[in-house]
Amino acid sequence: MNNRLQLRNISLFAPLILGGWLTTTAALASPNVITQAVVDRLPPPPQTPDVAKQLPPSSIFVPREFDFQAPSSNTPPAVNNTSNSNLSYLVYVDDASSPTLEQVKQLEPQAFVRQYNGRTVVQAGAFAQNSNAEQRAQELKSAGVVARIANLNTGTDTAFTGDSRTYFVVIPDRQESLPAIADQVRQLQQNVVIDVSQQTQPRGPHVRVGPFSNRSLAEQWNQFFLNSGLRNARVYYGR
Repeated sequence: MNNRLQLRNISLFAPLILGGWLTTTAALASPNVITQAVVDRLPPPPQTPDVAKQLPPSSIFVPREFDFQAPSSNTPPAVNNTSNSNLSYLVYVDDASSPTLEQVKQLEPQAFVRQYNGRTVVQAGAFAQNSNAEQRAQELKSAGVVARIANLNTGTDTAFTGDSRTYFVVIPDRQESLPAIADQVRQLQQNVVIDVSQQTQPRGPHVRVGPFSNRSLAEQWNQFFLNSGLRNARVYYGR
């Protein structure tokens, strides 16, 4: 009898015990289920980047050699600064026309047009010595160009009148050979009238031809005489 009662009591409480155990098991399992659901809805964690792949490619530094040069310029070449105390004498032509400039450039390639004392002139040179300035002015005079010389220290400015020196072609030889050489020169002149004379001064016996108005013309005649067999011909500048 007692055994039956015990079995009945166990049968009555068994569902309760089993239900409680199931409830407890479900309650314990529910956080894992929630956690798993949340995890399933989140994006996958980012992959850890490979730092080595993000670095720029390694490069080897090769030093380069640079050549620093001043930029080229289209400005005319520098000319003598006439304000320099060492360049006291200015040679210029009081005519700045293009033909005059080109004529002066044949003697002085760096001649240029400038303003001087309120006038437009062609500068033919600046010199430290008056003798050099006079030589340039004489060369211009022989070419038919009248030049002026300005002393930048004193302010004087005068036209160059030159001297009596000019260009000749001289043919030195022995005294007894001069008449034949003079006759040969006259024959070579043909219809051109140029003075031919026999001289003994200043540098010994010679035949003198000229004067010529400028050095260029004297050099042309000198070359003509050389080509004609007068091997001693040369240009002479003097009186």
